Amino acid sequence: MSEIDTKRRLILKGGVAAGAVGFAASIGLLIPRTVLAEWPENVFMSEKFDDVMKMAANGAHMEESAKVSLTVPDVAENGAQVPVEVKVDLDGVEMISLVVEKNPRPLAARFLLGANCESYASTRLKVAESSAIIAMVHAGGKIYTAKKSVQVAIGGCGWSRKLSEMVR
Repeated sequence: MSEIDTKRRLILKGGVAAGAVGFAASIGLLIPRTVLAEWPENVFMSEKFDDVMKMAANGAHMEESAKVSLTVPDVAENGAQVPVEVKVDLDGVEMISLVVEKNPRPLAARFLLGANCESYASTRLKVAESSAIIAMVHAGGKIYTAKKSVQVAIGGCGWSRKLSEMVR
C-alpha cells in the first residue's frame, strides 16, 4: 500500500470519528461536565481584595504554609504574561486559587483538582501593577497559603511604574 493510500485512510478514519463525536454531542449523548460546572461569578467579578479573600476562603481557616511553593519572578518585564507556578506537598488538595492583590479583579485563576490529580498548577497571569500574588490551596477543610511579590515593569494595562523606579 502506498504512502498516499495510508494518509487517505487516516484522514477518512479521523473524519468519521469526528463526525460521530459531533453527532453524539449534538443529540445530547456527550455533555461536557467540567464546562457546565458551577461558576463562582461573585468571587471572580469582585473588585475588592479583602472581599475576594473572604469569599474564596468560604469560612475555612487560612494559614501560611511551607508546604505550598509559589514560584513567581521577582521582576516581570510585561505584566500581561507573568508566569506563576504552584507546587503543593499536601494530600487531599481539592482546589488551588491565585489572587493578585492589586488587580482590578483580584481572583485571577482557580484550578479544581480531581481525587488522583497531582497537586500542581502552572499558568500565566495578567498583573496590572507591582503586587503580591497569593496562592490559596484548599485541602482537608483548611486553606494553606503562600505569598510572593512581583515587580512589574509594564503593567497588564500599560505602564505601571516609571522606568527610573525600576533601576534600584
